[in-house]
Amino acid sequence: MVDGVGTSAPDGARPNGPMRTCIGCRAVAGRSHLVRIVLVPPARAVVDETASAPGRGAWLHPERACLDQAVRRRAFGRALRAAGPVDTDGVTHWFASATIDDRPSSRSDRDESGLEADGHPMSTQR
Repeated sequence: MVDGVGTSAPDGARPNGPMRTCIGCRAVAGRSHLVRIVLVPPARAVVDETASAPGRGAWLHPERACLDQAVRRRAFGRALRAAGPVDTDGVTHWFASATIDDRPSSRSDRDESGLEADGHPMSTQR
């Protein structure tokens, strides 16, 4: 642990931006590489495309394999702290209909902090 908060990279460098764990493959990745899933009443999981909906969220790689693994492990209910079974049809539909350009893994190298690709806020380097 570094400073009592999470773990650090093997070389001691701190990762850039918020890190989240995929509920499918359990790999840790930057939030810009994952999609956020939220629970809407009564117990339906949907993709939060803006990653700004209120309430508890779960994170998932935008890959079908991670979705299948999360469904098989029943990870949505645990991650979202649902009282009973969770309907994942909305998430499955998003994965089936979203084009490659809509998915986070194809976005630019800019993260949520506003830092450019080289790590400086107003850099002209790409």
